[in-house]
Amino acid sequence: MSSLPPPPPPPGNAMPPPGYVPYGPGGRRGFEPIRAVTKWLVILLAVGAGAQVLTVLAQAGLRDKADQLLVGLDGLDAGFGLYLLVSLAAAAVSIAALVLQVVFAYRIAKNLQLLGRVPASFSPGATIATVILGGCTLGILPYFMWRELWAGSEPGLPAHAPDWKRRAVGPIVVVNLVLTLLSVIAGFGVGAASAVFQIGSTSSSDLGENLDRNFGWLLLSGVLSAAASIALLQLVRQLAQRHMHSTHEA
Repeated sequence: MSSLPPPPPPPGNAMPPPGYVPYGPGGRRGFEPIRAVTKWLVILLAVGAGAQVLTVLAQAGLRDKADQLLVGLDGLDAGFGLYLLVSLAAAAVSIAALVLQVVFAYRIAKNLQLLGRVPASFSPGATIATVILGGCTLGILPYFMWRELWAGSEPGLPAHAPDWKRRAVGPIVVVNLVLTLLSVIAGFGVGAASAVFQIGSTSSSDLGENLDRNFGWLLLSGVLSAAASIALLQLVRQLAQRHMHSTHEA
């Protein structure tokens, strides 16, 4: 009896079957990990909120020194230097947090594609522009982005569910929008008051008078900015937990 012929060699151009998604270091089905970036983003947002509180306290100290300046006493320079130092530190933390927000939103949007959340209004690339330019839209465009990322991250939602965009969103998404809008409005108030009372004057007496007059707007802006940072922190934490449950990230 003759032996069976050898099996044919495998094709040189083997292609994966339709719908195949490779596993990767991000976890199941090649999902991008978000745990580490979430941790550092939460830390930076917490530090940023604390820096905003310190800015308010520095402004309060400046107001006291401004009152002294109005009656002929000096001492504004040291307090103003402290205020500038705290403000610069807060700005640096905000920039770092913005970079991590870009990575955070980008990875979630990319994972939603693997979860079958299509069609999406915010592609991974669109989330980058939305986070960076969100302030130009008073926080409204980021609200719709966070809303979509939240809805698409619902655990247990079947792939390609036709109504995935209409899923309920958490209250923190709306709270974040409201506080962002209020902080932006307060910031506009500070800018308008600065233009009217000429805070940029180099005269010490004018500077003291303007700080005293605008203290209410400055205080409100600082408090609302800190509250907005805390709301975003909570949004990031809750969205991350929800999303990692969907992607089974350990």
